[in-house]
Amino acid sequence: MYNNSILKKEELNFGKAVYFKYEPKDNIPYIVNISERDEGRKAKLTKQFKELFYKEEISGSFRCTRHYPHPRTLFTACKLSNVCILNSGQFVLFMDDSLYKKKYESGHYNTHPWFNVQGREETDRGDVRIKIIPSSKVKEYKFANNFSFYQDPTFLTVRYAAGNIGHTIMENILPVFQLLLQYQENLSMDNNILFLDDAYQHNIASYGYPKDLTESVSMKWFGMLTKHPILQKCSPIKGKGMTITNTPCRNQEEENNEHLVPNGDGTVIESCFSSLAGGNSHSYFLDFHKREFIVPLLRKFIYNNLGLLSNDRAVIKKQDDNVQFLIGIQQKPPTAQLGYIIENTDEIVQYFKENLPKEYKIIKIKLEDKTFYQQLELFDKLDAYISTQGSASYMGAFLKDDAWLFYGPKCDTKDRGKTFDCHDQFGKMVHSSFPNIHYYPILKQEVTHCTFAPSSVYIESCNVKVDAVKLYDIVFNALGAVRRKRETEKKLKNF
Repeated sequence: MYNNSILKKEELNFGKAVYFKYEPKDNIPYIVNISERDEGRKAKLTKQFKELFYKEEISGSFRCTRHYPHPRTLFTACKLSNVCILNSGQFVLFMDDSLYKKKYESGHYNTHPWFNVQGREETDRGDVRIKIIPSSKVKEYKFANNFSFYQDPTFLTVRYAAGNIGHTIMENILPVFQLLLQYQENLSMDNNILFLDDAYQHNIASYGYPKDLTESVSMKWFGMLTKHPILQKCSPIKGKGMTITNTPCRNQEEENNEHLVPNGDGTVIESCFSSLAGGNSHSYFLDFHKREFIVPLLRKFIYNNLGLLSNDRAVIKKQDDNVQFLIGIQQKPPTAQLGYIIENTDEIVQYFKENLPKEYKIIKIKLEDKTFYQQLELFDKLDAYISTQGSASYMGAFLKDDAWLFYGPKCDTKDRGKTFDCHDQFGKMVHSSFPNIHYYPILKQEVTHCTFAPSSVYIESCNVKVDAVKLYDIVFNALGAVRRKRETEKKLKNF
């Protein structure tokens, strides 16, 4: 494990030497495997792969789960072995001639997309096509000068609304983490993440959010799944086809409707992968039902790799050792893009401070002022989190066991504030799927009411004003139940 206080090279117990590399903005380390970056070892591995390839001893294979029925793609998800990508952007799988002729030559494998890697499959942008080629044709292909062979498992994705943290978690991270659970033999950070898109080129990647934010958020979150730099399929030089490089990279070529680069060379092999996996079952945002188990697994995986996971969930270190219960309330900036602000945060905090017992503490949380690591570190400490509906509330997935999430209504107006429609938009659907927490929608009109407050991009946006006294009673009573539970557990433990 590691934490963000380490600023020098270390030898950690991953079986190989590693060192830390820091993102300049966040000061969060991601781990880079030294042995994978060793040029001597890499050259030997690449040379060996090429020799076996031209001897027709590299045999591709795949294992897939099938849609039943599905109108477009052949499979839900696949794990492919010894698969390559050409300068044109085409993925290819070289297979034994006899097997190819018996099973794959006359099928739909070379004409249909195999699977889709977009978190919400509302377009074909995430389609991945694999072309099966008989091994006897290997001599028709050549390796690029900068050819790379990736030995660690590689997982494919394209970004979807990744400028929004809620969509990043639900429709970017969770689908890829599911692939890790399915196809990585020993779940760890020993893998590669491969973006098949340029966040600046596709509007659906950002979905209206700033493109630089889309790239930054997606890199930080996916950086929690791997200890290698994130890879990207990219065409950095116009007219030179595509290659696999580290993200970020700006595409200089437009792909056709089969995601191929028109000027790419279909006989040049850019990279090959010992193991490559991709696919998508269904949007976690739209349908979490019966898949709730993945949330605590993701939380444990990320927190454990960051060194944040506590061994004793009943004793959590707070900012103040005398504090047994820490409450956080979201304070959005007045210029928030979509609005939906708790407009009387200061009043709520002041009332809580005046009435809470000394072992309770409330703090204002400005997520935009905290680094990614600091956000996760804070949510591991909170016993209660008060939030607006939307992406900020989805951080409830990273609250510790038995914490409480309180969230306000989603309010809209169609007549510029004369009447309001206040409702639970996606809150209950999503929050009820977080098995680690309790959730409480603050929707009753006697507790909350809405005010017309158009945002910079949403003219029908409204803010929420919460009755501080009634909110205090709700939160304090909920935490009182948690306190009694912990006291009982402590007595039984010491019995």
